[in-house]
Amino acid sequence: MQPNKAFDEWLATTAFGGANQAYIEELYERYLDDPNSIDNSWKTTFDSLPKSTAVEQPHSPVRDYFRRLARENNSETVTVIDPEASAKLVKILQFINAYRFRGHLEAKLDPLNYYRWKVSSVPELDYRYHGFTEQDLNETFNINHYVYQRDTITLADLNNMLKETYCGSIGLEFMHVQDMEQKCGFKINWKAA
Repeated sequence: MQPNKAFDEWLATTAFGGANQAYIEELYERYLDDPNSIDNSWKTTFDSLPKSTAVEQPHSPVRDYFRRLARENNSETVTVIDPEASAKLVKILQFINAYRFRGHLEAKLDPLNYYRWKVSSVPELDYRYHGFTEQDLNETFNINHYVYQRDTITLADLNNMLKETYCGSIGLEFMHVQDMEQKCGFKINWKAA
């Protein structure tokens, strides 16, 4: 209990108490601008504070900035996206990623067609698995250069291009690469080839 009593006594007698915070902060900002602009006793107090390697910044410009923002009340406009279109775009991205991660399982690695009995064993590579129907095959989707450096593509074209890219007889395994810049380079260059 004794340490708290000493602290309480110090707090009651010090100029650094909470009631003086705004005044001391203003003095300190003036000290930062010009140390000789304040009383010598305060200058000595501020000079004795531990020095930091970081440059001290006054708080008043920050406070003024946020006050100005609150007064201006600039409301941002929000674009509402059709939830159904959004859900379809998510399905498209899942479809693309299914090929990226599992397309190699359907690769044409049998030039003699020895395993002609083999049927598709990866259901995720079928557009129907992702909730699309045959009616969706001619629908155009905005993929914003996510694959094949195109803005838009029909589901049918995307399906064919993914099969050609990820299930062909030559492939590139790159999804394990951790460096995102390197991974993007692989994607762009491989699809361009």
